[in-house]
Amino acid sequence: MIKLVAFLGNYGSEYDKTRHNVAWYYADSLPFAEKLIFQSKFKGEFASASPTEISQWACEYKICSKKDGSPVLVSEEAPSHIYFLKPFTYMNLSGESIIEISNFYKIKPEEILVIHDE
Repeated sequence: MIKLVAFLGNYGSEYDKTRHNVAWYYADSLPFAEKLIFQSKFKGEFASASPTEISQWACEYKICSKKDGSPVLVSEEAPSHIYFLKPFTYMNLSGESIIEISNFYKIKPEEILVIHDE
């Protein structure tokens, strides 16, 4: 199961509105993006939410998969939290940020989804 979603980009105004930051724009366009409270840590910004919260937010934005609009049931095997990370290292150094949060929360490589510009 995915425990960490890392949105890669390049920090700094010279990279604003370039393809290198498409993952950050994608993160900001998620229907529930404004519900995530990002804070500075792990050489970037990170937020977390429980799978139950994400399921409820999906229903609020009418992207539920259940016909009656009720939240999708969350598996008992789901992680307690899903972490969202925007590293403030450059693209080629984003592993530094990802390693910090992965070590802190004991997240395995196979539990990481990386969103990038290619």
